[in-house]
Amino acid sequence: MRIALISFEYPIDTNWGGIATYVQQAAYMLLNGGHEVEVFCGTQKETYTMSDNGVPVHLCHYKKRMEFYNDVFEEFKIAHENKPFNVIEVPEFATDAKRVTELFPEIAVVIKTHSPLFLNNKLNTSKWSFRRKIRHIYQSVRSLERPVLPLFYTKKSDSEFIETEKADLISSPSKSLEQLVQNEWGINADRCLRVPYPFNPTDSFLKCEIKEIAKLKSIAFIGRLEIRKGILDIGKAIPILLNKFSELQFMLIGQAQSSPENNVNMKDYLLKNHLKNNTKNVLFTGKIEKANIVNYLSSIDICIFPSIWENFPNVCLEAMSAGKAVIASKEGGMSDMITHLENGYLINPNSPEEIVKAVEYFIENPEKIAEFGRKAREKVLKAYSPETILPQQIALYERAIEIRKNKLK
Repeated sequence: MRIALISFEYPIDTNWGGIATYVQQAAYMLLNGGHEVEVFCGTQKETYTMSDNGVPVHLCHYKKRMEFYNDVFEEFKIAHENKPFNVIEVPEFATDAKRVTELFPEIAVVIKTHSPLFLNNKLNTSKWSFRRKIRHIYQSVRSLERPVLPLFYTKKSDSEFIETEKADLISSPSKSLEQLVQNEWGINADRCLRVPYPFNPTDSFLKCEIKEIAKLKSIAFIGRLEIRKGILDIGKAIPILLNKFSELQFMLIGQAQSSPENNVNMKDYLLKNHLKNNTKNVLFTGKIEKANIVNYLSSIDICIFPSIWENFPNVCLEAMSAGKAVIASKEGGMSDMITHLENGYLINPNSPEEIVKAVEYFIENPEKIAEFGRKAREKVLKAYSPETILPQQIALYERAIEIRKNKLK
């Protein structure tokens, strides 16, 4: 089978988030499974092609991120005319293959839902102050743009919905995202197939020692410091915990994004409103290189990811593969990865009180830290290995190809 993965994000030049990691892992998996796969992604350099461990990667110079579908077209056209593709897989985010799918209707199309923009906007504006919302509406109207607040959202004007609606099949990595797409966009269940992300942890993660710990000392959050990832709830929980357990150390690892206050980044907001008396116990690292994540994981006891909602975060898989006990949100894909009190601890989002309760559980039961860490690593290696996911991914493509053939009859 000949497969094209079209995604602006890829770890070479546009390693912006989880989509990049997924596409690279999927490309390796498909290649090693005996299939022909090529990747089309973005770069700020001149357009060029290179090999990434045997995968041909076409890096296409882009002008505007949200118009990458124009920039990728010519490179794809050349490759397809040289040797036709059977199927295209593309993220729903930013409709990266919109022009390709319009002009090559003979190719089957699979949309992989990762994190629809309307959902990101809903989550990241959920804690905005009233003043910031009014200011945003005013500025949007002046710029002749639609405000990103949920009140102004309509799927009929959402290009991501439109492209997803046209696809042969829709694949989501988690039960939560699959249901969300079906409910919010009215996508029929028979057009959706759930296929988790393949995850093949590097040796550096697997070499992280799982230590028996007598006392919980350090807790880390890893990810962008933004509203949807639950960072505000961590900020509220930390002072409560330090009032009881003054020796705890917290690491907030990631780049600060916007906060509920206009023109105030999340780090400054947390320090001003929640953590001004706790600076000795809280370390903000800022943005770190992806290769350094494992070094931080090896130095801490447990991780916490209390997202308001999250699709199928690779950072959680990385923490689990490193043998870390994880406190994670029940909302989203982490509830697929983690079974409560078996290989991790699940909490409701928007609840600093549940964060406190979860941390207290590990303080009172430190033996569970290593136990959950071992079981978490076992889950990742068994459930999300390329060998496990490959047959599911190929079955998805084969079904999409069959659907497209029937459409063209």
